[in-house]
Amino acid sequence: TANNSMDMNAISTSEEPSLENEMQKEESTTRKKICPNCGNTNKAQIREFDDKNKIIYTYPRIYAKMYRCGQCGTEWR
Repeated sequence: TANNSMDMNAISTSEEPSLENEMQKEESTTRKKICPNCGNTNKAQIREFDDKNKIIYTYPRIYAKMYRCGQCGTEWR
């Protein structure tokens, strides 16, 4: 039974680093939207809308995204 408990500890410690790596990957994929003109980072003021000039996929229609700042009115991709 002592051997089984050692095996269980070895398994649990080997799984923990992989979970931490997955969590770090998820955190790094989120991007904070920042206005290039005024530096606004307030999510409530930055609007996301479809850029009809850039079609990513034809059927179903999927467009690229553009952003508009609510403070200064700047639009960017």
